Amino acid sequence: MTRAALVLVGHGSHLDPKSARPLYDHADEIRSRGSFAAVHEAFWKEEPSPREVLRTVESDEVYVVPLFTSEGYFTEQVIPRELRLAEGWNLDVEKSVTYTDPVGTHDAMTEVVVRRAERVTGDPEVGPGVGLAVVGHGTERNENSARATRAHADRIRERGRFDEVRALFMDEKPEIDDLTAHFESDEIVVVPLFVADGYHTQEDIPEDIGLTDDASPGYDVPAEVAGRTVWYAGAVGTEPLVADVVVERAADAGADVEHVGARAPRGENASARDSPVDELVEAATEGVDFDGLRAEFDGEFTFETPETRRAGLSESAFRSFARDHPRYVSNWHHWERAVGGRDTHRRAFLRWLENANRPVPERYDALAGTERGDGGVTRTWGQLALAVSLGDGGERRYEVRHVDDREADDAALATYHDPTAIRDLSRFTDDGEYRPLRAAPTLPTGWSFVTTSGEDLYRAVEYVYPATVANWHREREGDLDATHFEEAAARQTGIYAEVEELDRDALERAVESCCVDSQCRKRRAWDVGEGDELAVPRGDGEFPCREPCSLFVAAAREFLRAEREDESKRGDADGESRRDGATVRVGEVSDPANRYRARYRRAKRVADER
Repeated sequence: MTRAALVLVGHGSHLDPKSARPLYDHADEIRSRGSFAAVHEAFWKEEPSPREVLRTVESDEVYVVPLFTSEGYFTEQVIPRELRLAEGWNLDVEKSVTYTDPVGTHDAMTEVVVRRAERVTGDPEVGPGVGLAVVGHGTERNENSARATRAHADRIRERGRFDEVRALFMDEKPEIDDLTAHFESDEIVVVPLFVADGYHTQEDIPEDIGLTDDASPGYDVPAEVAGRTVWYAGAVGTEPLVADVVVERAADAGADVEHVGARAPRGENASARDSPVDELVEAATEGVDFDGLRAEFDGEFTFETPETRRAGLSESAFRSFARDHPRYVSNWHHWERAVGGRDTHRRAFLRWLENANRPVPERYDALAGTERGDGGVTRTWGQLALAVSLGDGGERRYEVRHVDDREADDAALATYHDPTAIRDLSRFTDDGEYRPLRAAPTLPTGWSFVTTSGEDLYRAVEYVYPATVANWHREREGDLDATHFEEAAARQTGIYAEVEELDRDALERAVESCCVDSQCRKRRAWDVGEGDELAVPRGDGEFPCREPCSLFVAAAREFLRAEREDESKRGDADGESRRDGATVRVGEVSDPANRYRARYRRAKRVADER
């Protein structure tokens, strides 16, 4: 069994890229410690979705930690449903999945709240003479929403560090609107119990507590409010200490967590004295049969390739013979020692990338650039050009670029070696617009990613196109499980439950508006229902789309509303800007000028004219 993997699940957003930032930061920190075999991110409103992320995990044991500040609708209904935990779904393999309580309800978050107060005031001893307001969202619809906020306030109050401690809320009593009415202290520190700095923490709360009448240009911290000094901290979830709470939450649920420091890349754990030949000598005792290379030891060594065979060898003769056939030995060592992961989608993808079904000599000629003199093998993956060649030391060298930069000079591109850098830049277009749909044909240009690690190459590809490798592999194996629209719509709750009412004609217009090649590089594998195909092209992408994504569901809800009202005079036909000239964000599907809604109107108009 491999070591346990960690999956962090957050809310995410189709509109605000900052929503996911704390989760990425905490995941990066935990990943750097090497405490888990792998750390994965997932979001309800971004990619990869919780329904996709588990299929990308190689470990047999998985701990899923929701990065939410309280129990409630999302942690008790939405996330378990999207993880398919209620269905007992296990991806057709034996995989232990443990779903923990949210991070925000852990006792250790109390210390994080205090740390935020220290950070915003710049005073590590802050407390005497100061009041503390712990602010939650709250809702009358779910009493659990406010429970964590009250619990943290109670624990801090019991310490006696601050003169006053109050739990206040945006959407239930006691409310934050009259902040100073709840305190007698001359100084008040306000800490919002939210995961990310977004609309609520950057605009609603500052305006509600009286820091400013209009938070959009910014506001002073500290500020004078009704004769009091008010210090306003950022969202508690942005505090670096939260990474420790995530690990504690997983450990409390049974994860065997140990701080082991940064983990060496896969395949770089062997000591410097170990060489591929040394490892082949050791492996021969168990027998090696891989890609045409056979090595055995039964009192004497045997070394065999399709071109030659030698038996009855001493160890020194075996070593000499192995060194005379470096490509076969290097190939075995690369796949069995550096890449590993037999029968995984990651390994299948890396082998596909270099055409590993070809004989080793032919393949190495191609990788070395001697086959056609083109310097390696290149494949296309969406808008990515993936190249693999042999480096100066005989190791694989991987490079990723935008397909439009395939012929660009190296000096003209910004070169990166960290997969997380590709994750971060791929979230925006060349114009800086947020890309909530990762498969949209708007991937930025002007960069390259270079590595000798197949693991890092795979991670970079997955960051750009989440879960596509796993679904591509399942499709190749004849095991792709498509979730059709009827099933996806039936599981929706809350404001999205009404998408079930979208009729077939409207659904086809919705797919034509969102899911064709000009809008998404995935190839649609889902339809209305099993055996009930949509009359819309599926697309020509390299990887399949196995179910309607969250952005499509959000758009479908707006299309349904459009069916119920006359939009013919609303918005701009091109869907690029409002009448006031402001740019409409891709995920702003509620705006009549949104590009998807504009495409839907055109499709409806064409259908009506037939």
